[in-house]
Amino acid sequence: MGLEPRILAKVDGRLRSQLRKRDKGLTARVPVSPEQWAVWKRYCDMLGVSAGGGLAVLVDHELASIVEEEVETLTESVKAREAAVAAREAEVAERGESVARREHSCDWRETQIEAKRLRLKEREQRLDARQEALDILAAASQPRTPHRAKPKPGRNELCWCDSGKKYKNCHLSWDQSRNG
Repeated sequence: MGLEPRILAKVDGRLRSQLRKRDKGLTARVPVSPEQWAVWKRYCDMLGVSAGGGLAVLVDHELASIVEEEVETLTESVKAREAAVAAREAEVAERGESVARREHSCDWRETQIEAKRLRLKEREQRLDARQEALDILAAASQPRTPHRAKPKPGRNELCWCDSGKKYKNCHLSWDQSRNG
């Protein structure tokens, strides 16, 4: 039966109230033989309850047992779900701890990488400084050849441009204007 307990309680309350109204009387058709009805009537009389009241108690008892069975199955279902939820929460907590450990490990690795980057940068700077020093030493250790200007040709010598003309007739005036 798929009735909720509050609906069953409402039905039960209405049945009891109707059965207690003796003057209006509630007729219940029960498929029993006259002999069974007589036994039922005697039983109710011995208890001091009307047959209708006894029937109401019987229906109440039956409905209560149905509700109890449903409550028991619901309770078991709820307990099973609570256990599943608790297991899931434990799993989530475990995963959270695992994530936290991984994050901590990643943070530690990032600090290690950053420290290595700084050491590498310092080494590069030292290498650059050494290279500059080596370049200076190499330049200083090479013999210097003095820069000598080409000797000016004499006025009557052949021009330096290999034109075959005398210098005075070829580039003398140009050289003088350039050198000021």
